[in-house]
Amino acid sequence: MEQSNTNNKDGSTAVDAAAERARAAVTNIGKTTPVTVTGATKEASEGEIRQLLEEFADAIRSGKIEDIMSFYDPSLIAFDVAPPLRFTNANEYRKNWETMFTTKMQFPVSYEFSEEKLHVDGDLGVFHTLIHTAGTIKEPQQGEPKEMDCWGRYTCVLKKTNNRWRIFHEHFSVPVAEDGKALMNLRPGYEVSH
Repeated sequence: MEQSNTNNKDGSTAVDAAAERARAAVTNIGKTTPVTVTGATKEASEGEIRQLLEEFADAIRSGKIEDIMSFYDPSLIAFDVAPPLRFTNANEYRKNWETMFTTKMQFPVSYEFSEEKLHVDGDLGVFHTLIHTAGTIKEPQQGEPKEMDCWGRYTCVLKKTNNRWRIFHEHFSVPVAEDGKALMNLRPGYEVSH
């Protein structure tokens, strides 16, 4: 079958046009094209993240460590109230979850978001909220109450990879009084007098 060598309006032939498309395709291999996030796409991403975070909260309420860890990217960086200063991967952070929570508490526990905000841009999401956690401690240390009831501050950064959102940065903290004592009993709207 012979290719037509008919001239187009600009004087080029069909073969010239095909060659130019091929050159453009080869030139752009490996280059990324900026993506504009439409309102519908952003809304869909927000819905996916909100559902994931509710499933994450359900996993925490149940205390199932495998379920909790399934929401984290393996390369997670986390800042928590417990030492060390930072956790540098999900496996390291798992040990903290086990020591500080999943082996310490009776389940289910109450774990609720309050005043949450979500920001999404492309394949990144940032979520921040106040968290209220309440439950019974299995074996309280001397002087420790049997019931835990605390508010904390939580921020996570999510990234969509392979069509799945995962938490790849997490930060949990509580305010600290002037004497260095953690203020885990503050409530939203409560003002500390100075």
